[in-house]
Amino acid sequence: MKMFIKLVIILLVVFLVATLPSNSFSESTRQDSKIKFKYLIFKNTLNEKPSIQYSRRTLNVFLEEKAFSEQSIKELYLLLSNRFPEPQWLEAWVYTNLNQVETPEEADSPKSSTTKDNPDHNRSHWAWIYRNKDNVFFRYNPNPPNRDVKTIVITGKDPYSVNR
Repeated sequence: MKMFIKLVIILLVVFLVATLPSNSFSESTRQDSKIKFKYLIFKNTLNEKPSIQYSRRTLNVFLEEKAFSEQSIKELYLLLSNRFPEPQWLEAWVYTNLNQVETPEEADSPKSSTTKDNPDHNRSHWAWIYRNKDNVFFRYNPNPPNRDVKTIVITGKDPYSVNR
C-alpha cells in the first residue's frame, strides 16, 4: 500500500510539472517588460501643502549616459509617473554624469544670485521632466557641451514657454 501511495504522489507531481506554463512564455514576458536602461532615484522630496493641488514631488535621477535619448526620457517619465502618481505636480531632474550632481555639502552651502553655475552641468546630457494637472513636458540638452535645449510637450503645453 505504501508503494502505491508513493507511486500516485510521483505521478501527480509529474503531471503538475508537465501542465505548468512553459518557461519560454515566462521568459518572453519578462523580456517584454524589461526596462532598456538603468536609472537611480537618488533624491525624492515631497513638498506637502495643505491642499494636494499645491503639493509637489521633486526627484533627482541618475541615468546611464549611453542610454540618454529623447525616447528614453519619455520612457523614464512613464516609469516615474507610474511610481509616483501623486501629487499631480512632479518634477524630475535627470543627470548622466556624477560631476553634474552636488555633494551633500555643496547642496547644504548657501546659494545666492551670484553663485556660479556648475560648469560640468552642460558637459553631459541632462533633462528636466515636468508634470502638473494640465501639462506634461520635458526639456533636455540633446548635444552637450552645446547649451541648446529642446522641449518636448507630451500633453497640454509648456506653461513656461515664451510663446504661451
